[in-house]
Amino acid sequence: MAELGADEATINQWTAVETPDELEIYPENWQAVQLFSSCQTQWRTSMAGITGMDYNAVKIVMDSMDIEDKEVFRKLQIIEFSALNETRN
Repeated sequence: MAELGADEATINQWTAVETPDELEIYPENWQAVQLFSSCQTQWRTSMAGITGMDYNAVKIVMDSMDIEDKEVFRKLQIIEFSALNETRN
């Protein structure tokens, strides 16, 4: 992180975070989590940092995963919003 320009406070903040060994995902959200994971490199960025996911690319991934349910996309947007909030903290 230091090599990327992060200051000591930021490094300490991220290295002090404990992550759980397991994470419970409700079955009705599993497809959205899989979609999010599959789109992990499809973020748009600007000089201000990450701005959101590239929905054109998300659509291609959804098609490749045979996901037609628009509710899965809405759930992906909720995950995206939460991820963006985490990157801005």
